Amino acid sequence: MRNQSIFNTLSLSEKFKWFFLGQTVSLFGSAMTPVSLAFAILKVKQGQHLLGYILAAAVLPNILMLVIGGSIADRYRRDKLIRLSNLGSGCSQMGIAIIVLAGGNPYTIFPLAIINGILGAFTSPAMRGIIPELVESMCKILLEGANEWKKMGRHSII
Repeated sequence: MRNQSIFNTLSLSEKFKWFFLGQTVSLFGSAMTPVSLAFAILKVKQGQHLLGYILAAAVLPNILMLVIGGSIADRYRRDKLIRLSNLGSGCSQMGIAIIVLAGGNPYTIFPLAIINGILGAFTSPAMRGIIPELVESMCKILLEGANEWKKMGRHSII
């Protein structure tokens, strides 16, 4: 019965609704990128090696920039940072999709993969601290419920 009241109360929070919807769309897009990239790149000669290099080009900058992204997320508004980094990630993923669909040179994907990895380093720390800001005026039970909804959305995508 307690969970029912948490979900009802969360459904009243307009900010949290938009956050949950946006996070679900973002996670779905981010989860599909490596899958679609694998299908496209593996068709190319030496595609298995190229795919590994492209995925590493996204992961390594992410790891290297994570500390900087965390410090920026602590200093500036998280909602704006998430919007800007998700917009940039969406644009870089759209660029990758255009290159793949147009049959372009797969090596031109590298700069976009690096940009996508850097932007992910700004998104991740900001996402970790935004829930208390979204349900700030509500009670602690609501905060716990919001975190549960966030986990549910993340696990349903992955």
